[in-house]
Amino acid sequence: MTVSSRSVPALISQGRITEVDAARWLCRVREDGGDSDVTVSIPSLYSHPIGGEGVHYMPEVGAPCYICHPSDNARRTMPFLLLAGAATAPKDRSEQGGSPGSLDMFRPFLSPGDIALLTRDGNGLVLRRGGVTEIRGTALAKIFFDPTRNQVLTIAENYKLQTFGGTTEWKNLVAEKDAEGRIQTQYVMKAKQYATSKGHSVQLKIGATDEDQINLQVGDEAEQEIISYKSVPYTLAGDGSTYTVQVPVVEALKDSARVVDFRVFSDETKFEVDLEGTESFVLGMDREGDLQIETDGATKIESDKWVEIVVAGAPPSIKTEESQVKKVLITKGVQGATEAAMRGETFLADLSASLTEIETALNGIGIATPDTAALLANIEMSMVSGPPYLSSTLESE
Repeated sequence: MTVSSRSVPALISQGRITEVDAARWLCRVREDGGDSDVTVSIPSLYSHPIGGEGVHYMPEVGAPCYICHPSDNARRTMPFLLLAGAATAPKDRSEQGGSPGSLDMFRPFLSPGDIALLTRDGNGLVLRRGGVTEIRGTALAKIFFDPTRNQVLTIAENYKLQTFGGTTEWKNLVAEKDAEGRIQTQYVMKAKQYATSKGHSVQLKIGATDEDQINLQVGDEAEQEIISYKSVPYTLAGDGSTYTVQVPVVEALKDSARVVDFRVFSDETKFEVDLEGTESFVLGMDREGDLQIETDGATKIESDKWVEIVVAGAPPSIKTEESQVKKVLITKGVQGATEAAMRGETFLADLSASLTEIETALNGIGIATPDTAALLANIEMSMVSGPPYLSSTLESE
């Protein structure tokens, strides 16, 4: 006996998804008014059997939907999911002043022609008419493509770019890292010379660098207040007596915290965790403008015009850490062809001894030597206090 197939009218019904079998691309739906679940297939907007090509989605339990019993299956054993059933889940917005029974299903506002792919967690893709494209993970982590200016705008609380050549990261640090609970920010760029290297050659940190403070000035301290006192007249009520009160005024904050830290590493073949301590060059800068440079290599400054160094409007000075004596270091000639510099104190001591011999001999035969006597007196004074022949601010080595 042969049973011939026959077409029947397709049937579309409303329901709600009760179970999802993601591995088999099936789900179960309780049709409105029904007392049992129906197994339906989950279609794609487009699909191809090669390589999983297509535009796919996976529904969730609880979603209202429409299902279709196709007309080419007389027994209707395998209906398929048709689309979301917005009309079956009205949204009551009466508390927000909207009309009850709204069918917006919490969907975003879209203009005609817009396309949106969204999840309940706030991430998604929005393609808007006019060319604006938005890719987002949350409201504070998204990328805009603006066709009007051919601009890519990234909005993020924390940003990181990872490439074979290095990384770039801009992040907000946790509030617990700051004594006052402020949220510090940090920009870190790491670059390699070779993509196959284990570590990096160059590192730049800006913001809250977490590096040592730059304490080049006496009393340098992070967030140290500079306070002065201002005289303020104060009149008493009643007899009108006037008194002068010294009121402390905060003029500025000295902040020696390092806000720029630039490092060059001597060996990028080492792993990242082993790079500490291998710096060949370190440059640090704080918010006051203090600059600190440390290098294992030679330093050369070359200019076609001139190089001018001014400290507080005066000639340059360098002070020793022990004695705080200000010095200027000068070397004459070029490297490998320098001339010996005079040792002032040694020369004056020898000159004094020689002049004393000459003065004694001349005075012994009755010849006066007033200029030689004055010269010897100046030499003796210089050996004690410096002037007039020795300077405490200029040293040649």
